[in-house]
Amino acid sequence: MIEPATTLATLQREALHPLDRKAADNQLLRELINEVIPEYAGVKDVERAVSQLRAADHDAATHTAPWPATASEVTDTWLTGEVERRHTLEAHHERAKILAEVIIDSRQQASMLIEEHAEQLMSALDARLQALVAHAEPAVQALGGATTAAQAIKANAAEHWKTVAELRPQYDEIRSVQRNLYQYVLQFDMLPFGDGIPSAHPEARIYYHRNLDDIAPQWRGWTSNGVQHLPEYPWPTDPVERLVWFVRNNSGMWCPGRIQMHNDVPRRYSLAERTAELAAG
Repeated sequence: MIEPATTLATLQREALHPLDRKAADNQLLRELINEVIPEYAGVKDVERAVSQLRAADHDAATHTAPWPATASEVTDTWLTGEVERRHTLEAHHERAKILAEVIIDSRQQASMLIEEHAEQLMSALDARLQALVAHAEPAVQALGGATTAAQAIKANAAEHWKTVAELRPQYDEIRSVQRNLYQYVLQFDMLPFGDGIPSAHPEARIYYHRNLDDIAPQWRGWTSNGVQHLPEYPWPTDPVERLVWFVRNNSGMWCPGRIQMHNDVPRRYSLAERTAELAAG
């Protein structure tokens, strides 16, 4: 039951899931939701149909009739028409309320579907990432030892460099959706996995690279002889060069769900033990 003090407009805004808002402008997220949650499209179709009917009702309800300008216009016919107009307006208001409630219900259904399928959405996203990596691997292998575009051109491997370069925007989009899923539906303590290091590189996240401890052992920073050292990263600064580096060095690119993060993240030994190892050289 809707509380009288709460406006329908407020309820409609609150009922819209954050990922619902994001999906409006993000094609990849829309594709994932439609792929994983087939019934989601039907719920959104209902919302769109109701919104269209509501807009048409609003246009009809805004019609107004002028008051009589002269005594001769004050007639029974005018009065009857005005009463009918007001009854119609009241009916439009009630229709608008009903339609708004249907929109709220549709959005709440969509929100529940998104929450219920959060892990499956992340799994589907990970499948996209693994397909991207599989596409990039032959190109990176064909680059030989080239680590830059200039070196690739010199080695007659520009075509393979281009393949990786064209994958980079897709990679960025996957990471963006991954962060949205973590933020809005798969909340967990992300601090131990990279977010707790203020100066950390954006890619220095175990939930991005499963083998981060192996490929960048000093990514957390370390203390040696009482001196605090900042994190260090072996990968290049250029985005395309960096993607080549990740593929070549088997960084373990993935999009883990909450269960994987808690159960499957490799921890060979504690941070204290790793720090001691680094300090010892």
